[in-house]
Amino acid sequence: MKPVAVTRWLIAGCVLVLGACGGDASHSSITSTTTALTTSTTTSTTGSPTTTSPPVTVTTQPAVTVSVVGDSIAMLSHDELIAAFAEHGWIASVVANSSTTVESNRAQIRAAVADHPRVVVIELGTNDAGQIGNAFAHPTAADRRAALARTVANIDGALDDLAAVACLVWVDINDWTLAPFYDVRGTAPTINAALRAEAARRPLLHLAPYRQTFAPADPTAAAWLRANYDEHLLHPATAEARTRIVALIAATVHQSCGV
Repeated sequence: MKPVAVTRWLIAGCVLVLGACGGDASHSSITSTTTALTTSTTTSTTGSPTTTSPPVTVTTQPAVTVSVVGDSIAMLSHDELIAAFAEHGWIASVVANSSTTVESNRAQIRAAVADHPRVVVIELGTNDAGQIGNAFAHPTAADRRAALARTVANIDGALDDLAAVACLVWVDINDWTLAPFYDVRGTAPTINAALRAEAARRPLLHLAPYRQTFAPADPTAAAWLRANYDEHLLHPATAEARTRIVALIAATVHQSCGV
């Protein structure tokens, strides 16, 4: 009688875990495991020894991750940001809240770094400029200079917190919004200048030119802003405006970070 051999194949699957966390916005992470294929042969009826082939391991690669930390502009564009990055196969995390500043988001920035993303996008600074420009809160030029110096120091500190990130994009800010108790016109230029200076000395920092892209420098641009933003030309009020903001951010990430 011929020996009868029984072969068993064990296939271990690959698990992809997606999680969500964060205040008012989703916070996604991706975990990848490996796939192993093992072949074993049982002992034949003639008593021949059992042989086992070496395991073959295939490691799956995690998708590029992008963490966004921002204020109400990013908050209002949350769904569009997630969708735009997903189109490129990127897993995005957006943590954004209204009225927040660079200083108030330092903990969120450090948390984003702890997730080990490939890219971090910072959309902050507008509220710093607007609140410092509030003449009631900062009635003298000396008060405003001191507050601006603290904001510049917070930007520098936040960038130090982000030093381990492979690629960093910071969205610069508008310099035209005037609202009750909120005026960026005299303060935003200092913050944008600080961001440019930081980018000049930090090779991994890239600026998304929000101000240049949306500035109401001519009547056509001003008319578009009035049609697509709120009455103070601060927040995107239409899907078209949100889509344009997200397209600017995604294009900067793609061009500057090589993903």
